[in-house]
Amino acid sequence: MLEKYLQEIGLSDKESLVYAALLHVDNDSVLDLSKKTKINRTTIYPVLDSLAKKGLISEVKIDKKVRYHAEPPERLETYVERQKIVLDEQSKRLKDIIPQLKSVQREAGERPVVKYFEGREGIISSLEEFFRSEDVGGVTHLVYPRDYCWVYLPIRNKKNIENLEFLGGLNLKLSIHQIK
Repeated sequence: MLEKYLQEIGLSDKESLVYAALLHVDNDSVLDLSKKTKINRTTIYPVLDSLAKKGLISEVKIDKKVRYHAEPPERLETYVERQKIVLDEQSKRLKDIIPQLKSVQREAGERPVVKYFEGREGIISSLEEFFRSEDVGGVTHLVYPRDYCWVYLPIRNKKNIENLEFLGGLNLKLSIHQIK
């Protein structure tokens, strides 16, 4: 249970096992940790390094032997706060780089996008997506069953729509062109 919570805040499954095992004792050797956690001894070394970098454990030398000690659980708060700061910085960098990524995408050329929406909720979702879109001047083709479409005919006044054409038959083709 404790390990699961530790994983939810960002520790790996092995990190959470090792940290929880170290909380139960004052300090422990790699060999003892390996036995308690059932993690291969050679695998524990990188896990211990990672936990040390996160500030959650420390290395202690006792009689020329290296042992490991869990830092107080309050350090988890510091760890989570550092994660928040890193995520905030990444979010800020992402806002700066999105325009550059979009320009790279535009250089690759326009690619058609086909989306499939199903049922009444699909119609509503497709119309909401269309009206939220910031792409002006593009052509959107929406195909609906006739009985659903009549409910949504008043959409013409929601945005500057240049052309609304309906084709007969079982399915209704709704071709909406936005004015630039």
